[in-house]
Amino acid sequence: MKNLTLLLTFLLSSAILLAQYEEKPKYAPRKEMHRNLTDEMGQKQGTWKQFNLYGDLTAEVDYVNGKRDGFSKRYFPYNKVMEEVEYKNGKKEGTYTKYYYSGQVQLEGGYYEGRKVGHWRKYRDDGQVQWEGFFNNGSKDGEWKVYDRRGTIVSSATYQNGVDLKALEEKKEKEKKEKELKEALRAAEGLEKGKTTTTKPAQQAVKK
Repeated sequence: MKNLTLLLTFLLSSAILLAQYEEKPKYAPRKEMHRNLTDEMGQKQGTWKQFNLYGDLTAEVDYVNGKRDGFSKRYFPYNKVMEEVEYKNGKKEGTYTKYYYSGQVQLEGGYYEGRKVGHWRKYRDDGQVQWEGFFNNGSKDGEWKVYDRRGTIVSSATYQNGVDLKALEEKKEKEKKEKELKEALRAAEGLEKGKTTTTKPAQQAVKK
């Protein structure tokens, strides 16, 4: 009987303790049954929902031990997905997708340990590709292309560790020309000074 009483007391205490860490999201509508969970250490656990002042769902975030882990979503009004990205141990890792209000994909790519990686592509609202290229460890790498609405390439560039190689070459060429021009001006100034120095003694000799 004593053991049964202790067991009931423990279960009741556990239920009360658990209830203290389950909370209905702020501004959630009355019909919303979801509860945001915080463990006994104050760490967020499971899926958390956020609502705006009007009761519209604005975000859903998966947590493990207080860190984002799993999918994180943001919403337009009327529960239309605006953006979704995967997290692992608090850092972006996995697929990333951003949408137009219509549901058409606007931007897609991937992350690894919080940095952009792999193939990224941006679309216009009609589904046409606007630009595309690759990221390596958060920096642009390889060929990047920009398209017009007919799908024709209007510009392209090749990057290495985030640096536009063509722009870098043009910058070096410009600096080289500027240097050559400065050297030519110095040489011209030197010749002019030499002529002036030579002319003065000659003029003095004529006067004598």
